Amino acid sequence: MVKEKNNLFMLENLYNVRDLGQITTKFGTKTRRYKYIRGTAKGTMSDKEKKFFYNLGVRVIVDLRYTNEIDKNPSPLRGYLDTKYYHVDMMGEFWQMREHGYEDMTGLYIDLLDDSQDKLLEIFKIFLKHPQEGIYFHCTAGKDRTGIVTMLLLDLVGVSHATIVENYSESYPNNSARPGYKFIRPEWRRFILSEPEYMERTLDHLYTKYGGSRAYLSHIGLREDEINDLAATIVE
Repeated sequence: MVKEKNNLFMLENLYNVRDLGQITTKFGTKTRRYKYIRGTAKGTMSDKEKKFFYNLGVRVIVDLRYTNEIDKNPSPLRGYLDTKYYHVDMMGEFWQMREHGYEDMTGLYIDLLDDSQDKLLEIFKIFLKHPQEGIYFHCTAGKDRTGIVTMLLLDLVGVSHATIVENYSESYPNNSARPGYKFIRPEWRRFILSEPEYMERTLDHLYTKYGGSRAYLSHIGLREDEINDLAATIVE
């Protein structure tokens, strides 16, 4: 039986898989239980674990990784029963071109907001196609690409910035037991951390440049009715 601890699913070989449900908004509403589950792909699920997520209502997988990441570590729920699978390469090629220039993850997150708008639009269009089904969206560690999508979802429905930052910052502790983390090279360590200030600065950029999630989603191409429909899928 899969257990949950503070919305974190306790799985045997997969880390940082979390439900985005029951988060309170500034309007007094709460996010829907098991509608959006954020996570990772570097690991495996047992048949019992797959069945557990299927029984929660997960029917859609949105994989945000490069093709070569997928080849090395297939999405853990891909191909399970009638689950639909979508691949959106959220970072394209710019990570390889710019990675050595990032002092920390803030630079990547700002680049994702500014330079991956077509990919983010594609992701939210997929979400809109599946208003009722549970959606598991993930990258490799469930922190960076997944974190930006989570930030936009939660900010759209009025979740406080403090809560968004806290949700983001849980990723490193959740991933700390992953094989290989303790052996990571010192020069790469800044890329596995989930320091609160990374998300704080990203939210500042989102608001300073775009005016928040709703305005951002409009900027990248969602109509007002689509934004409202998206928000309706997030809250109870």
